[in-house]
Amino acid sequence: MSQTLERRLSIPSDPAEIAVVELFLADFASDAGLNDDHTGDILIAGTEVVNNAILHGNHSQRNLQVHILVRLTEGQLEIRVDDEGKGFDQALRHDPTTESHLMDESGRGLLILRHLMDEVRFEKHAGGQTAILIKKLA
Repeated sequence: MSQTLERRLSIPSDPAEIAVVELFLADFASDAGLNDDHTGDILIAGTEVVNNAILHGNHSQRNLQVHILVRLTEGQLEIRVDDEGKGFDQALRHDPTTESHLMDESGRGLLILRHLMDEVRFEKHAGGQTAILIKKLA
């Protein structure tokens, strides 16, 4: 894995586009020769973070785009997802493992991302927010 493999995809902010993202990530994983465990992790984490960008970043406004970059370099895989909206403040998110939130229908996405990936960061910028997910493969 000494070469860099990189792919980009932009989609409108429509939850129906998640199927396109899943195929995009599966094709990338196949081309990169990732094992089944790593493929599963990036499919779950990638679709979750894109879904969050659509719903919470862009508020499903179809005129706004979500931009996805997947990059494989020596020993690690990076997924970058940019929304064009206001993003979200993760400090305002509740802990889904507390008793008062165990039965909530949503709110577990960040917990899932942090479990599947080695690094999860969010960076706000003038044009929206970027989620950066890193998976170490070595």
